[in-house]
Amino acid sequence: MSLWIGHNGHNFRLLNAPTDSVYLDLAEAEGFQPISIPLPLNAKAHWIGSPSAEEVLLFFHGAALISPWGSFDTSAPSFERNGYNDSVNAPILQKWSAYFMNGAEADDYNQPFHTSDFWWKGLDGVVQQMLITAGTDEVLLDVVAAFAKRIEVRIYNGFGFRDVRMLTLYAL
Repeated sequence: MSLWIGHNGHNFRLLNAPTDSVYLDLAEAEGFQPISIPLPLNAKAHWIGSPSAEEVLLFFHGAALISPWGSFDTSAPSFERNGYNDSVNAPILQKWSAYFMNGAEADDYNQPFHTSDFWWKGLDGVVQQMLITAGTDEVLLDVVAAFAKRIEVRIYNGFGFRDVRMLTLYAL
């Protein structure tokens, strides 16, 4: 028997359970006490281990800042420049974003590159270094680089990050 999942937002969301549910299932399966801490703007931090640890590894829901897809805008020059180099291109990403959104309105969670600086306030309390990467042949390169610059210049200076780096990966 085979299972075929059609291309629509409903099926996409069925395959990607809410983070809260996944976290609680993991805590039960691994036998640890779930600890969730509310963050600004209705966000949450789910802990695996002690919240008072000296160093913390953060997993951001989504791309973990490795070629992050934080904007559905496909007008940046890198989409034209790298459209034939990358494994994805503007038409594919437009289709995927439409499936993902499934008619929902854009907001700070589904397109975090367009948020106000206030949305990032408080992140400096848990993140003191940030690495953001993109490859030279990626369609997302210009968008990711602009986001990294914004974080470095506007948010870093205002909210106290100690180190923000944009690493561009070159194909050999």
